[in-house]
Amino acid sequence: MAKPVIYNLDAMSYETENIIPFTYSGGLIKSSSIRISSAVDNRVVYEGTQNNGITQYELPANVVNVEQDGTQYYIQIRVTDNDNIKSSWSDIRFAYFISTPTFRFSNIRDDSVIKQSYFDAELLYYQLEDELLHNVIYYLYDSSKTLLVTSGIIYNLNTLSYTYNGLVDGIYYIRAKGETVHGYKVDTGYVKVTIDYVTPETFSNFYLYNDYINGYIRYETNIISIDYHGDEEFEYEDGYINLIEKTLIYDRGYRVNDDCVFIIKGKDMYRSEVTFFELLDGEHKYGFRITSYIYDDDRIRYKLMATNGLDDYVLYSPSIEPLDHEDLVAFFVKKVKDIYLFKVYVNEVEVV
Repeated sequence: MAKPVIYNLDAMSYETENIIPFTYSGGLIKSSSIRISSAVDNRVVYEGTQNNGITQYELPANVVNVEQDGTQYYIQIRVTDNDNIKSSWSDIRFAYFISTPTFRFSNIRDDSVIKQSYFDAELLYYQLEDELLHNVIYYLYDSSKTLLVTSGIIYNLNTLSYTYNGLVDGIYYIRAKGETVHGYKVDTGYVKVTIDYVTPETFSNFYLYNDYINGYIRYETNIISIDYHGDEEFEYEDGYINLIEKTLIYDRGYRVNDDCVFIIKGKDMYRSEVTFFELLDGEHKYGFRITSYIYDDDRIRYKLMATNGLDDYVLYSPSIEPLDHEDLVAFFVKKVKDIYLFKVYVNEVEVV
């Protein structure tokens, strides 16, 4: 007589309802019965019957006691056909029952706001009976939950952390899925994050990923290129733009009322009462400009004049000896909470 065949079973949480699929090649099924025994001593710990003809047994929650009987069990199924003839019990199928694991992002909550173009997402995994995590996959979705990026399967779980990077302002969803050593599936679900920044805090990162399955290198960067949009033509000399009697204007791609850093380099900078660099917002409330003055002793000072929306103030460089045409001058300007720092370097040496 035909008997049911149970498919391979992944680990299951005893705290939730579980589906036990099987096949049966005999007549029409009227009902099915299940028997669960402890794998330690073959003692029957649960028996049940469902009165339907489907080829899966819907096992209720909490039918086994993991605290008392452990995590390892044997499962058998038999069916009763429409003629009330009972089949033989199926062959034994080994099964793990465990407590429901904890699997979530530990440092990112739903509706988190991230003030930069990247962040590290850390996972917390815990399972009471020490069922080990086998692998993890991280996912990034856009605001409509369309998949953008996946990490691929990660087996090295020495650290449960993943860096999401190259992000722009907007709404994203992150998610992680995993599998334990005995096949229990864990899932964080969708976690909403909002990226809200003006310029990337780390502005020179270039990330490379080896897509070994498809055989190519994938890259991401959070470098933003701010381009000139005018009609002026410029000449380049050894990598430098010749701006004598010309002005180079950048008028989009940035805002200046937040924290920022600028480094401006140039040659032939021994000039008096020249505006070397100017940056202002559309209402001229935020920004700065750098000028210079050559004194009677032929020494030069560079001057930064800044406005933070409320106050105007001035910073001067130290006095600098006369410069040659080829001397490389660099201005370092840093603004943090509307306070400016101004440094000058000549041939890569800070002037003090």
